[in-house]
Amino acid sequence: MNHPHNHFYVFCEKHFPGTVWASIICHTLTTLTILLPPDSVQAAETPARNVPAVTPSRKTYHIAAGPLETVLNHFGREAGILLTFSPDTTAGLKSTGLQGSYTLQEGLDRLLAGSNLYAVRDTNGKYSLHKLSKASAAEGNATILPEITVAADSGQTGDLPQPYVGGQVARGGRLGILGNRDIMDTPFNQTSYTAELIQNQQVHHVADILNNDPTAHANGSTSTGADDFSIRGFYVGNTDLLFNGMAGVTPSFFNSMMAEFIERVEVLKGPNALLNGVTPNGSVGGVINMIPKRAGNQPLTQLTASYISDSQFGGHVDIGRRYGSDKQFGVRLNGVYRNGNTPINYQSRESALAAIGLDYRGKRLRLSTDFGYQYQNLQGIRDYTTVAAGVPIPKAPGTRNNYDGSYDFSNPEVLYGTFRGEYDLTSYLTGFIAVGGSERSTRYISTNRTIIDALGVWSRIVMVYCMICYRHRRNYGTDITRERPHETDAGGTSLVGLYLTMAGIFSLAGLKLVGKLMPDKTE
Repeated sequence: MNHPHNHFYVFCEKHFPGTVWASIICHTLTTLTILLPPDSVQAAETPARNVPAVTPSRKTYHIAAGPLETVLNHFGREAGILLTFSPDTTAGLKSTGLQGSYTLQEGLDRLLAGSNLYAVRDTNGKYSLHKLSKASAAEGNATILPEITVAADSGQTGDLPQPYVGGQVARGGRLGILGNRDIMDTPFNQTSYTAELIQNQQVHHVADILNNDPTAHANGSTSTGADDFSIRGFYVGNTDLLFNGMAGVTPSFFNSMMAEFIERVEVLKGPNALLNGVTPNGSVGGVINMIPKRAGNQPLTQLTASYISDSQFGGHVDIGRRYGSDKQFGVRLNGVYRNGNTPINYQSRESALAAIGLDYRGKRLRLSTDFGYQYQNLQGIRDYTTVAAGVPIPKAPGTRNNYDGSYDFSNPEVLYGTFRGEYDLTSYLTGFIAVGGSERSTRYISTNRTIIDALGVWSRIVMVYCMICYRHRRNYGTDITRERPHETDAGGTSLVGLYLTMAGIFSLAGLKLVGKLMPDKTE
């Protein structure tokens, strides 16, 4: 069988011989193509042939004369189309009705003749009425050309909502089982920060991104080497951060998560268990979801050098490519390394990140996988200090002072990976499966101090910690992501969610089922 993965494997061996990273990429993408139906891919590779034009179907109509609004509604029901217009558009206009056999376009032209109105079909198959300009109406026999939609290629990856003008935040984000939704079409409060904001603000850690949000912030200092968060005043543990909708994957536990491989940081405020399930720590204030980078339609090769006081030097490499006749295969690689002294006395920080995202975009099938490695070595941790009850708060020390000395440290190391597959079962129903997990090891020594009198004398507890843990999460289910043809949301949508949870110390499995209980209204 002439399966497409044979061609891809030969392509990789020819263009990337003897390279370890390229070999990993090629073998992974080759494995993904094996999952594709051979016939569907071969059909995509077959050159287009001349296909005879399809003759528009005709239908017999018996619509009585009457007000134009009534006649058009009757025609829309019989023709099976959604025709929208303002009542003011047809106010005072009459129609002689429609008798006989007509195509859809002929019927519309006949009903709208002499009304100075014309119908336009949009990309979703819906029709809307518009008035002719005065100049066109004066000409009498003006020809109405079909509407042409011009779309700019922004290089946006996947089906992410487009950013607002300026590119700092997006017009929507992922709402768990509801999929991607525009913020104007959902009752939830969500802000999605983009990769452009991350780059423009020179953000290195996820905690710094939340400084842009008035209702969310990082509770700890970056000098501690571990981030915790709060949303609307409620605690959000670092284990409750989501990676592409799954908890237990992000390199954030006893860690400061690096931001260079992230495309979007979505902050959803308020309870969201119906959308995302219950997080491991049960955070109720909201949820923070990370969307990894994907290869855009245009090739990308970007190198960024950085210097941070006192002597933190580093660099970031970001490479993205798409392959295939329709650019269906994508590879996005991010690598970061920084090392040197920080502005705090006795403190140095070494950070390393390697992340690769692979994806396939078919007509109905979409596959993606992410692998990452993050390493940090923070020497000279400066942890928080508390004050005992009844003791006056002393004068704050200088910001460069490190009262913990040089012996405290944090040394987390994380390997993580995810796989996600989606298939459009119908035009409005999508099935998906997602699997993710991480393996991490953490070693640290930390001193927690408490000031016990007015002279500034403190007591202290020294914590020595070493841990290796494994975390995984699996999601299965169906997702409603598109509207039925010729339907609107006027009737409302009801959702039923069923969650089956098996919780271990660091594990979570889930089942999500979603269905529409109420049919949408049609005009």
